[in-house]
Amino acid sequence: MTSNEPDLKALFRNALDAEPPLRIDTAGLVRAGRRRARVRRMAMMGGVVGAVVAVVVGTATIASFGQAARQVTPASPSSTSRTTSAPPSSSQQSSPTPSYANVPSNDAHARELSVVLGQGMPAPAGMQALPSPGFNSAFDFVNKPGRYTAVGELKDVQGTGKLSVEVAYGKPGSPNLTCLDVSQSSGPWDNCNAASMDGMPVVMTARTRGSAIVWQLATRRSDGSRVTAVSENTSDNPSSPGPVQRPFPPMDFGALNRIVNLPGLTY
Repeated sequence: MTSNEPDLKALFRNALDAEPPLRIDTAGLVRAGRRRARVRRMAMMGGVVGAVVAVVVGTATIASFGQAARQVTPASPSSTSRTTSAPPSSSQQSSPTPSYANVPSNDAHARELSVVLGQGMPAPAGMQALPSPGFNSAFDFVNKPGRYTAVGELKDVQGTGKLSVEVAYGKPGSPNLTCLDVSQSSGPWDNCNAASMDGMPVVMTARTRGSAIVWQLATRRSDGSRVTAVSENTSDNPSSPGPVQRPFPPMDFGALNRIVNLPGLTY
């Protein structure tokens, strides 16, 4: 047993405390982490050629976020899959994701969205918001046809991580998102769960590549907008000592859920 396994188990328990099961096998994830650690040690001795990727799904406790009890229920038995690259069952099929590259966006609404995000989800206590490389400010939306995107980095004593938020166009009346929708738009994920959080349908996904961890939560708003928030434990800042800066992403799924459901954060 490695020294951080008890912490992982505590993270899983904290994330799901007093909530219905998310159909994520935490014991299996911990076992996978142990296997990955053993394989890494063997690889350093020349005994293994290859890599083993383990899924780390949990939550980092952040002051002022996720304080209210969250109600999380699975959307359906078929909504959870360990990998989104496998062919979906008939109950998971969704219509092809349309392209809205020609849907207009504008600078004025980008500024409005920046105010909504800035006022509704400030950086947690003890965490500093920093611009990502190539941007003049942190978490100010920029507009492209069919979508608005805000990016930035969050730094505290644990290190620096990334947060990105996207508000994309969707037709009114569009169905709730599925794991298949998410995999089609952002690639395969190690773990995906379509569930209801605080009464809102969401899709939670996690991906681990080596020590780099990505947590994503997406939802379909009532007007059809598709809002996605992504938290990563890596930094793009060239002055950082390395890409992986912290043990876990700076915002947990509770915080990401608050972001994607902010009033006014729509296309």
